[in-house]
Amino acid sequence: PERSASHRGPDSIGLSFIESINDITLSRINFITMKKIAALIILLLAVVTISAQDIVGTWSGALETPQGQVRIIFNITKTDAGYTCTMDSPDQGHNGLATDETTFKESELSIKASAYNIEYVGKLVDKTSINGTLNQHGQSVELNLKLKEE
Repeated sequence: PERSASHRGPDSIGLSFIESINDITLSRINFITMKKIAALIILLLAVVTISAQDIVGTWSGALETPQGQVRIIFNITKTDAGYTCTMDSPDQGHNGLATDETTFKESELSIKASAYNIEYVGKLVDKTSINGTLNQHGQSVELNLKLKEE
């Protein structure tokens, strides 16, 4: 004889309960997976945002020397080929000094001025700060830069 849905045997009840548990477990797994995917997307966006930071502008900092502070200013512009830069040292009366190479990759700024035996390497900390080192004639000096607000 056929049984109605309300008169299922004990095995049917157990099976329904197990199916319900499986559905709940799959829902939790899907939720956890979605949370992981969302976190990964946020992380990737943060990396892309930092990598895509625009360094164009006037960046200034001061070198500490035995004679006192010497201000250094890098004027960075973007070109089709990448970046170019001129350097100013107003305390020494120098403006518009040419540089050979300006690169910005993976949040690292590198500026070379071979005529003056200068190389600056810094890491973008946030959109207005770069922490780095200026190397000249074999000597390294900390030079942290701030973006000039225009």
